[in-house]
Amino acid sequence: MKNLFLFSDYLNPFGKQIRFITLVFARALVVLFRWNKKIKKKHFYYSTKNNFSNSLMIIEFDFKNVLYYKINNIVKTTEAKPIILNIKNYHKNEIIFEIVGLFQKRKIVIPIKISNTLQSIKTQAAFTKSTQLELHEKIIRPSFKDATLKEKLVELRQQSISLTNTLYNQNDFL
Repeated sequence: MKNLFLFSDYLNPFGKQIRFITLVFARALVVLFRWNKKIKKKHFYYSTKNNFSNSLMIIEFDFKNVLYYKINNIVKTTEAKPIILNIKNYHKNEIIFEIVGLFQKRKIVIPIKISNTLQSIKTQAAFTKSTQLELHEKIIRPSFKDATLKEKLVELRQQSISLTNTLYNQNDFL
């Protein structure tokens, strides 16, 4: 929660926007002086298996000649690091991943397929006085043919320790 009297609470979002704009401008200058300005995909992976309704999706990506990335017009980032998204926050069945380059855009639609469902039911066990539990014992008797038991004797050898102690006076020690 923002504190109404702290001026720094109002400057932090403004500072983050200025940092983002300067990073995008610096990347635009770098891409402007490259020979090939097209967006090239180095790698793009996302998890498709075992999607529950409340699971997480990991998107790992890296592109060349990119200014910034947008995810569903909510998250903007300039870093090409893995992103972890919570699926329950996206109510549509797709995530739009947008790559913005110099004078060009590329959109990748990631479908959200909830393939598994997990229903947890709270269970309780109630025992009353009339409930009787029965335990059946089964006796296991091992039988061995030609089983022999060998003993090894362990001996402990103690060496005698002799300490020579000379008595010192306080005057002898000094």
